[in-house]
Amino acid sequence: MALPNPSSRAPRTKRDYVLKALEIQQAQQSPLDDVLDSVFQQASTHGALLKPEDRAWITDVASGVTRYLSRLEWIVLQYADKRAPKGHVRLGLLMAAYQVLFHDRTPTSMIVSETVEWLKSVEGPVVGGFVNAILRRLSEQKELWKLWDGRELKQDRDLAAFHCWTPEWMGILKKDLGAENFKRFTDSSLERPLVHFRVKPGVKDFSPEKTRNENQNWGEATNYFVQDLSSQQLVQDLAAELSHYFAERTKRQIKVLDLCAAPGGKAIGLAWEGFAVTATDQNPKRKVRLSANVQRLAPGLVDIIDFEKIAGQDYDCIWIDAPCSGLGVVRRHPEIKWIRKFKDLEELNRIQTALLDLGGKTLRRGAFLMYSVCSVLSREGKTLVDKFLQTHPELGLKVVRTWELWPQDPPFGDGFFAILLRKD
Repeated sequence: MALPNPSSRAPRTKRDYVLKALEIQQAQQSPLDDVLDSVFQQASTHGALLKPEDRAWITDVASGVTRYLSRLEWIVLQYADKRAPKGHVRLGLLMAAYQVLFHDRTPTSMIVSETVEWLKSVEGPVVGGFVNAILRRLSEQKELWKLWDGRELKQDRDLAAFHCWTPEWMGILKKDLGAENFKRFTDSSLERPLVHFRVKPGVKDFSPEKTRNENQNWGEATNYFVQDLSSQQLVQDLAAELSHYFAERTKRQIKVLDLCAAPGGKAIGLAWEGFAVTATDQNPKRKVRLSANVQRLAPGLVDIIDFEKIAGQDYDCIWIDAPCSGLGVVRRHPEIKWIRKFKDLEELNRIQTALLDLGGKTLRRGAFLMYSVCSVLSREGKTLVDKFLQTHPELGLKVVRTWELWPQDPPFGDGFFAILLRKD
């Protein structure tokens, strides 16, 4: 990923790296994880020695600002005397506001003084008084802000800022989920996500907590990989459904096609469970990542093919984990709330329907079709599938099981909709 040069100042401190990452992410509307990976890679290329704890701090602050972006901006504006901060000053204040409200172990006075001196070094001494006044006043009332429930807000724009959504998405989600479920979903989506691992069967003495705390490069491991709990549940549940159905029907390995496989977690998980897995992806860049992960974690267990070559194959199950809005994974990828637009759904629905059609036509009689999206919107999940089934009765697809997974409910992973169909 090519990085623009947002300023002539080369990063020297942790705050410089957060500033750079936020500038790039907001300018390019790019995934924050990709931006951080590129910033860290560029730092390494230029000889900067960032300790694991420094990377963790940079990631936390950049993610926290992105997660709470609209609320932090609303709060800062209350102290800015109608002088909305811009550029580096705006981002620096948002970073400090996040620390004041969420970094309880760091003395507030240290956050304020370090931020003031840092922004003076970035923008010049003229900003010192303005920044200091805002952060001092915020610090004095930080306990009130921590308890703030936004109940007194009446305008949609202000309510959306509090809930950390755009007004457009807030309206859509409230209508789709209902007011109470919207609040539960939003509150859970603002929590810091935990990292969970899928571990290769037979591996002993694996400690998730130790692995998390050691800040290892998880992308180089060969016996485990990072996978959200909801994704793990779907893999396990599908494996159980297929094993039960085919137990008395076939003695060979059950064949599964993962149609939208990148980055590979589903395919690798099923392969580790003993299934004969074929995987592909329409996106060439994502397919490269899929191949790398399979080679590292399941060499010889997953057959990767070109997307155009899926026809004519005899699969027992096709899994379509379709491209979607991603609104179910905003806890792990908070920038989605600000990048995605409602208008994107029309094209996404077209792709989702086309994939269902392709999967349904490719599938043989007696086999299964699994459709899933990491979205909580009915128009990408149940409503879309119901409409597809009503308009394609000739495919003979019957519902076997459905899943609606929410971040606020067990297993407390990502938000997912999934449905398992069988072709009669």
